[in-house]
Amino acid sequence: MIRQAMKHLWRFLRAPTFSPKSLLAWAVILSVLFLVCHLAGLRAYATIISGTSPTGDVTDFTVLFLAILYILSYVSFVVVVPTLTIAAAVFSGLESIARRGTQPKGAARNGA
Repeated sequence: MIRQAMKHLWRFLRAPTFSPKSLLAWAVILSVLFLVCHLAGLRAYATIISGTSPTGDVTDFTVLFLAILYILSYVSFVVVVPTLTIAAAVFSGLESIARRGTQPKGAARNGA
């Protein structure tokens, strides 16, 4: 069962570069990245924006890296993920309209 789920996941991630599936795959990846960062407790490191450090050492590279990682994942979750999701929906809708427009006129009436 896990093997089959991994096959479906791999097929989903190997979608063509500019397709609704690909856009949704990136949205899912960015959402999972933010979820992992949030569950790991990296939100506390976001205090670096106000000039304070959770460890007290402002020059600590690890704290800076974790803060930047959390802030970038948060911004991508809030800004990029909805944009990708809306773009995938619009792209999918336009594809279905284009497919419907290329069918022969009699094919839709005959139930084919």
